[in-house]
Amino acid sequence: MTKLSMREIAKLAHVSPSTVSRALQDHPSISQQTKRRIQNIINQHEQKPIGVVIANPTGDLADDTFFSEVIHGVSEFLRREERQMLVETFDGTNQQGLPSLVTEKQVSGLIVGGIPILDEVIYALLDTNLPIVFIGKYLHDPSTLSAVISDNVMGGRLAGQHLAECGYDEFYFLGGDLKTNTFADRLQGFKEGLESQGKNLPKENILVSDMNQQGGYTSTLEILRRKSTTNRGIFASTDWMAAGVIRALQQNQIPIPQRYGVVGYSDLDLASHIYPTLTSIRVEKTAMGYLAARNLLDQIGEWVQGPVQNYLQPQLIIRESTSLAEQEVS
Repeated sequence: MTKLSMREIAKLAHVSPSTVSRALQDHPSISQQTKRRIQNIINQHEQKPIGVVIANPTGDLADDTFFSEVIHGVSEFLRREERQMLVETFDGTNQQGLPSLVTEKQVSGLIVGGIPILDEVIYALLDTNLPIVFIGKYLHDPSTLSAVISDNVMGGRLAGQHLAECGYDEFYFLGGDLKTNTFADRLQGFKEGLESQGKNLPKENILVSDMNQQGGYTSTLEILRRKSTTNRGIFASTDWMAAGVIRALQQNQIPIPQRYGVVGYSDLDLASHIYPTLTSIRVEKTAMGYLAARNLLDQIGEWVQGPVQNYLQPQLIIRESTSLAEQEVS
């Protein structure tokens, strides 16, 4: 990290060293425009790293394939800009446990993601006055935050439309805590997608559990206890949950996709490597990281003012876990 002398700063800002000195003391005789110009010069030559903090990753961060790809996108943009990056995980449910790179003021700005992050933790991060870009929607009014957001309502809608078009008759939603915008939006979209095809989602068919493979597995066992002769479509709102759904169905010798169709979310690597391969809603994870880094540097450089949000549209990737459901299974 390069540090400039007072004289060097003055030369770059086209002012005298005494003006630089007074500007750094926030002297009222120096205009705000000159103060900002001097501070920007200092920031550009005394660059702290960019911080990336992820709440509650799935296992080790290296094993969390979603955020690993997001971080790869951040890294690609920062490498082009010759900026460094620090990465840390933290407990998003403990406002007293903010990441050390935040509390020790090691970074010039933050990219924040993960589920869950409680509102009070979001506010504690905002109170640091660091520029922050979030990966996803947080708070009840997410428009107040700069963020890169995958359109989860559209993703849920794609899942609902597809399962209905495949010919399934009974539908289930599996998700995490519905107070979390991610799952609430995916549920809303799923309902809309079903309704567009003349189908519906009964309230009792909304199952909330852990958003991992075990959560999908135990939720599916609950579904199987509800005896039915109809063909069922399950939207598991993470790919890990969907993998648990498939494991439970296979252990009970349920034909996939003839009797049960399964759609996951995010299109992680596992979606194309499990059997049967998993239909999933693809999220452009690397692009999310890339855009978040660009948004953050624009804030740090004061190229933009106020919250900036980038929305990415998801895609339906159809694989073996869904098809035209058979009306009768021999």
